[in-house]
Amino acid sequence: MMTAAQNLEYLTAATVHTTPFICTIIELCFVKMVFLKKDSKYSAFSALIYIPVNYFGGLLIYKHPVYYQSSWLNWSRPWVTLGVWVGQAGLQYVINYITASIIQHVQGFDEETMTFKRD
Repeated sequence: MMTAAQNLEYLTAATVHTTPFICTIIELCFVKMVFLKKDSKYSAFSALIYIPVNYFGGLLIYKHPVYYQSSWLNWSRPWVTLGVWVGQAGLQYVINYITASIIQHVQGFDEETMTFKRD
């Protein structure tokens, strides 16, 4: 049985991780906006910056690993956890690049000229 504090922690994590995703999807559906494939590197960079934030946030703020529930992410095996986070950075790059490609195609956007073909 989970405590109220643990439930609140899960609720906070779920909200923090899903709200930006939902807002972005809504914006992409209703606004003439695209992701740039060349900006995918920033997605990967942000994920890499998150690694020390995750480690020190758990150590100094929560007083336990942020993702203590998973032996892959709880820093009990630092090289495994680091590998997972670095892998996630690569995956974020790929997901952002594919998403940008699809959105640009749907919106009729040419990244080379930075113009919409259907204007």
